[in-house]
Amino acid sequence: MSKSNSGVAIIICAYTAERWNHLTKAIESARNQSQPADEIVVVIDHNPALLERVQTQFADVKAIENAEEKGLSGARNTGIAASRRWWALWMTTRLWSKTGSKT
Repeated sequence: MSKSNSGVAIIICAYTAERWNHLTKAIESARNQSQPADEIVVVIDHNPALLERVQTQFADVKAIENAEEKGLSGARNTGIAASRRWWALWMTTRLWSKTGSKT
């Protein structure tokens, strides 16, 4: 897949539905940046039910399954490979504590 020289992709990796609220806040944050991303890629680490949930509730993001070995590095590599942008940023779902404030 060729990459565009312009624009930025934000890649968010997730693996558990237990952090659903964190994931949705990360996606909303990616959408609401002062300089919006040209592409949001959510990589789900070997959790088919979570992947289906993201695909259903966030049709505007590219939600894909980790194609590599289980774990964060495999998920990040999958996100880079799937992105159509030359530049990529990673966002973590661990930015929010249980109270909902950034940590």
